Amino acid sequence: MKVSLEQLKVLWRKYNQDFLRCSYFSAFTLRGRKFHAEDEIQAGDLAYFEECGYPQVEINYVESFYNLLSAEFPLEYRRPYGTMDFINVDRYLDILNNTNKLSRRKRFIYVVGDVYSIDTVNGKHVIL
Repeated sequence: MKVSLEQLKVLWRKYNQDFLRCSYFSAFTLRGRKFHAEDEIQAGDLAYFEECGYPQVEINYVESFYNLLSAEFPLEYRRPYGTMDFINVDRYLDILNNTNKLSRRKRFIYVVGDVYSIDTVNGKHVIL
């Protein structure tokens, strides 16, 4: 998930840095300095990103960190109405499909967000 530097700075000022655990989603290089996937973001990294003109960082989704973002920035990061795993989503879509076949009124669901997973063969992150 992408988070702006300003939002990260607000969280770093307001909360204990030991409590703020977030890591980079993927590896990247910025002006010769390498940042590896899964490395924790440090407060000094934010100053370096700002110096390089890098406005946002893509971080791994962690529910506790997302809760802090949604508490501080409720318009940009909404709390989810509900969560489901793939089996329940498939079951729910099957029920909707059967219900839609029985009447002219069509029912549907909105899915907002990203689906993150790990490719077990290659060990890479996949965003759908």
